[in-house]
Amino acid sequence: MYRQVRAVVRSPGFRAKPLRTLVLAASWLVVCFLLRRPVTIRVAPYDFRLRLPPLFGHQGSTWIYVQREYYEPLLLGLGTFVRPGGVFIDGGANQGIFTCAAARLCGPEGRVVAIEPQSYARAALEQNIRLNGFRSVAIVPKALFDSEGTALLDRSASAVSASIVRRFGERETETVETTTLDRLVEELALPRVDVIKLDVEGAELPALRGAARTIAACRPILVLESLDPESDDWAAATALLAGQGYMMHLLDEAGRLQPCARLAAGHPNVVFLPSAETAGGATVAAPAVARA
Repeated sequence: MYRQVRAVVRSPGFRAKPLRTLVLAASWLVVCFLLRRPVTIRVAPYDFRLRLPPLFGHQGSTWIYVQREYYEPLLLGLGTFVRPGGVFIDGGANQGIFTCAAARLCGPEGRVVAIEPQSYARAALEQNIRLNGFRSVAIVPKALFDSEGTALLDRSASAVSASIVRRFGERETETVETTTLDRLVEELALPRVDVIKLDVEGAELPALRGAARTIAACRPILVLESLDPESDDWAAATALLAGQGYMMHLLDEAGRLQPCARLAAGHPNVVFLPSAETAGGATVAAPAVARA
């Protein structure tokens, strides 16, 4: 319990709105230990709903409920480069917080592709898409990789850490299909790709390799998770993107992009912007919310 309290007090949500964050943390304890049933919340600034299971300590449910718009810097910053009518690919969508935000931002004329191989998370994702009535979202029940086939998804550590490349003891696993991003773009006949988010628990490098044609043709903005910036895979991923004219940026707590030459620590959201000469349809601009 001490660890959770310390995390809340050190969180961006607490720094921005301390009283609200403490009230939400206390009410989450009531939800988890007394009510013991799912709750539906509204998430600002995009005004969509999420239904969350009462799982105390679960990084997804707990942190979304307590932090809301401060869940991750990407949530506040998403509106700077996801535009009405755009195409957003959410690799590793989990319960759908970024899928729902992107669907609201892209509006009914845009398209969102939510890729989630894990059965538990995908059920929650599907429920949240229905809850908001989003018709522009396609859900893909596969894992992103550099080839098509099957893989063992190890979800022994937690539902939010399920991985096809990392091993956590293989106490809880499921066999999932793998695909490439290039293949999905072809199958779904996407006319363009503006933003790709990859939070695929260590498979970011093979997922990028499987998106080579899409990146070359569309020059999308890329958002990658980096929890281990000292790893060989992260070095290879950044070198790959640098060689294609991409520059690394971080999002501050207000969701503003800041150039970054080298990561000093792991970050949930590292944004790679294409050079102005090769940028595709997405641009970095002031946030705007389109009704879906």
